[in-house]
Order: sequence, then structure tokens, then C-alpha cells
Amino acid sequence: MNKKSKFLIVSSLLMMSFASCNEDSLNDDFDVAYGTKVSTMADGEMIVLGDKYPNPYSVSNMQAAYSSLKNMGEAIGNINIRATDLYVRFLPSNIAQYNQLNEDTTLVLFDYPLDREILVEGDYYHDPKIEEGKYTWLYTTVPIDYQFDSQIKYEILDSCYIAQDNNENIITDDDKLEQMSFRRLGLENQFVDPAELGAKGWLSSKKPSGRYTFFDNSLNANVPVKNVVAVCHNVVKCGRARIGVDGNYKMDKKFHTNVSYSIKWSNSKGFSVHYPIILANSYLGVHNKSGYSENITNKNKWKIANINNSAYEYYSICNKNKILTPPNNLKIWMTNLTSGSSAPMLTRVWHPIGANSSSSWSNFFVNILYGLPATVINNTILKLVGPDVTIGADGRNVSSSFYKVVCHELSHSSHFAQVGSEYWAKYISFIMTYGTYGSITDNNAGICGVGEMWGFAMGNLLTYNKYSISIPSGDYWFKWHIMSDLMNGQMLSMKNVFDCLTNDVTSHATLKTKLTTFYPQYANGINSVFNYYGF
Repeated sequence: MNKKSKFLIVSSLLMMSFASCNEDSLNDDFDVAYGTKVSTMADGEMIVLGDKYPNPYSVSNMQAAYSSLKNMGEAIGNINIRATDLYVRFLPSNIAQYNQLNEDTTLVLFDYPLDREILVEGDYYHDPKIEEGKYTWLYTTVPIDYQFDSQIKYEILDSCYIAQDNNENIITDDDKLEQMSFRRLGLENQFVDPAELGAKGWLSSKKPSGRYTFFDNSLNANVPVKNVVAVCHNVVKCGRARIGVDGNYKMDKKFHTNVSYSIKWSNSKGFSVHYPIILANSYLGVHNKSGYSENITNKNKWKIANINNSAYEYYSICNKNKILTPPNNLKIWMTNLTSGSSAPMLTRVWHPIGANSSSSWSNFFVNILYGLPATVINNTILKLVGPDVTIGADGRNVSSSFYKVVCHELSHSSHFAQVGSEYWAKYISFIMTYGTYGSITDNNAGICGVGEMWGFAMGNLLTYNKYSISIPSGDYWFKWHIMSDLMNGQMLSMKNVFDCLTNDVTSHATLKTKLTTFYPQYANGINSVFNYYGF
């Protein structure tokens, strides 16, 4: 990763740290407000590519393979070899184009060329011909009749013949044709296990299946990876499958060769987990055509799996309790460059972000010197990266810690879904101005106080419910135990409280008024809790 790329990521992290939450003891020694602990190491290792493979599925190579079979006197019928698919690459220029591609459920996207050998496995690939900080090419195959969006740059790299028959129990002429194409190009030894090089081994095609799990070290048990996408490819032939809540998958295409496996961390609940910044994919290596199962132990992938499952459960809790889920297509960015986490909702906040001190003249000058650049960074660089939520994973190695911080930050995202951009811009600006949570006398302190009460209460209550970890006694000026006491004491439900977190609630006083107005039968109890904590 070059110096400019590091600068862009560090700049992004510095800004996001101003909107960070100090939600548990992990961050006690870290000044999240000013980003004083930013690693100089690149966040993620880049895949190293080797030689380019000839494409065995290209129309020309398939035609040559067909001629070879005929010349050998092989009993094979007439095959209409024509372009069924296109090997293509896309180059999005902005977040809207990237989202459009990434959310297209018909596409199986990879950030590296599919017809290149992978020499060194890594977390991502960026085309060296493209400037760091800009989107890289995204590769896939699409049906011949795929409707390209003329606004998104794309290139057709090859026309392919990929048989559509995916019946595992029938040996077809197309199966023989595919084998011959690999053989005549010298690829058979590279893509097929030695024990399967004979005709019988090759022709026993499989739709790869398996199960992905990881070890929850707080439950002391292996748990399934939930509701993301399993993807695979051998050269340019791609398969995919939605992983179920049990961690099981079965690909939609059959394969005769070993295949490259990946997990696409795009969850059916409406969020994705990204590391380091662009595609939400984790490469798992080349394995047998019959399938691949893994109990994930790789450190970064283990962290992502924890984040994914924590977020999945948070969405399920929202649905059960009729609380707004975070906005659709939420982008969660895991980073090892910091332990601070945040919910800045950067792709969705369009109101100006800057300093908001109590002095109007101070506010004016600070916005010129700091606030304006922050707004420019948000509306340019960070719109490329596009994180709504960041999860700081530096030093975080316990499943319950991931669960608490994810529930905390996604609670903020649900709050954002209710109050909108203008409210959130003030929230972010407050933290940028005063550092972490400021003090009760600071301008707009009430917005921060209300938001953090909700985030802390939800993070701790949900973690208690799942892991039986006691609610900590530590506190801040906004006294988040007010909210946890109201909900944990069965006086008010999560929905009762959340329904009152509207954009007109900007202080403890306005929250108390709304709660007692909405639930007059509990007015005495609500007032008693607020009074106990000095509000």
C-alpha cells in the first residue's frame, strides 16, 4: 500500500475517530476523539498474482477442443458452441455505481482477474495501473444477454461457452468437451487432483457444498457463519450460494475441477462487512470440487465472522422488537488500525460537518480551518470508502467484545434511520469539537447524551442477554444507566424507548417529557429514574 493510500485511509480514520464511541474497557487507554493511536501498518495484505491462464471456456478454445474430440473419433454429438457468457470487468467511478454493482444479486464479483494464478493469498487486490484511493476493476462472468448500464465503465474480456446443464448425475457431451479444453491447454494437471485425472474422476462433477463456522470464544463453542454468500470459480466459471443460518451452502453450478473458494460478507439482512475497504470478500484458497468446509481461524476472517453474526443477531432483535433496523445496504468497515468504533453514516450524511463550539466567532474560524476540510473529506474521499459503521478491531479478540461494540454501533444506526442527516451531522460535529463525549455544558451536548444513552444501554443489555456478562458500573456525564434501568427493569420495552428517540429529542429533558407523555402510566417511575441520576 503506497504512501498516498495510507494517507487517505489515515485521514479517513482520523475523521471517523471524531465520531467514535468509547463503548467498553478496551478503549480506556485510547483517545478515540483525536485518533492518537493510528498504526503505520497497511490495513490488510494485498493478493499477489502470477501468470495468466488461457481461458478454457472461451468460444475459440471450446471450438478447438470440439475439433480435437472429433479428430480422435470420440463419440460426441453436435454441440452448438456459441457465446453463452461474457468474461467482463467493471470500473465504478463513485459510491452509487459501486453499490449498484455490489447489490446486483446476479453478479459474483471479484477484485482480482479470474484468469490469473494467485501466488500469495491476501485480503484484497488493487490494480497497480489504477491510482490508490480510487475504485479498482471488479471481475465476473455475466450471461450473454446481461443488460449493461452505460453509465458504468466496463470491458468485455472474452466471449465464453459455459454449459448450462448442472445435473450432477448425468455425464454429457459438454462435460467431455470441457475436459478436452482443459487438457489441450495444459491446465488439467493444475486444476484437477491427481487421483481424478482419469475420465471417471473428471466426469464425476459436483456442485460444491460445505459448511462455514467459527469459534465463539465467549460461548466456548463453534457457531455457524450466518446468511452471507459462498462464491467460487475455476478460471472464469463462477458459482454462488447463500449460506443458511446453519452455515451450510451448496453452489448453483457443477464443477469438474478444483475451485477457488471465497466468502462474500454480504448478508441477507441488508448489510455487508468490508475489510479492508472495497469488496466484502474473503479468499479461502483452492480446494476440491466436491466442496469445502472450514472452521475459520484466520485472525482477520475470524473477526469479520464475529462482526457478521453480531450484526445478523442485532437485525433479528430489531425485527422481533419492532425497532427500525439500520438503513438498507449498510456498509460496516472493520479496521485493524484502531480500536475505536463509530457510526458516522458517512454515505448518508449530506449536511455540513464541522465544529460547533459555544462561541459563534470560534465556531466560524474553526469551521474554516477544520470543519470545511472535514466536510470536503466526507463528501469526496469517504464517499469512495463508504463506511456507515466502523468497527475497530485492533486488540479486540473476544467474541462478546465484538458483539457489544456491534450492537452499540448498530443501535446508533437505527437511531440515525429515525432522526436523519441533519441531526446526525450535529452529533458528529459535537464529538469532533469536544472530543469523545465532551461535557454536559457543551453546545449540543444533549444530542450526544441521548444518542449515547441509547447506544450504551443497547450494547450492554443485549450482551448481558446473550453472554450473561454483567452490566458495567462505569459511567459518563450522560448517565446511560438511565436508559438501561428503564428497559432492564421491565418498565419500558426497547420499542417504547426507541419510539421516543425522534429528531425533536435533543436533551435529557425533552426525552423525559416525551417518555412521560407517551407512557403516563409509568410517569412516576420514569421521573424517579431520571431524578436518581441527576436529571
